[in-house]
Amino acid sequence: MESENIEINLCMMAAGQGTRADFVKGMHKGLYPIQNTPAIIAIIDSVRRFTSNGLKVNKLVIAVGNKADQVKQLLTHIWDKNIACKDIALEFVQVDKLTGPKSGPGRSLYCCRHKLQGTPFIFTSVDTILKSDCLRKEQFDESWIGVDYVDS
Repeated sequence: MESENIEINLCMMAAGQGTRADFVKGMHKGLYPIQNTPAIIAIIDSVRRFTSNGLKVNKLVIAVGNKADQVKQLLTHIWDKNIACKDIALEFVQVDKLTGPKSGPGRSLYCCRHKLQGTPFIFTSVDTILKSDCLRKEQFDESWIGVDYVDS
């Protein structure tokens, strides 16, 4: 008999200003298309495929800040229209400090902490696509960090 899936959450950073992504003028960098799909949707789709590896994503927590309305509008629309997303709770967390000291991904994660308590979670960025075979159920019995090569 196959064991049940381990429940996890996904915390995605989408609060930054995207200053290095000058190719997406006026658009949140997570909405930039990759093979005709917004990057943020490609990331969510790749995480949803983790179920075949013994993991089940229960909640998607998105840290938003700069151009938050674009991210919220896209994801809310998809969650409202796509029955496949109904099994994953969608929650947004507004990041209060976007520049200067004590800002950045650590600050975004800190702002999301109350939504992530008690369940293992994956922490990723809105511009980092995860391969569906990079995480397995067996890895969630202790703390770890994942690193993968990036093709340039």
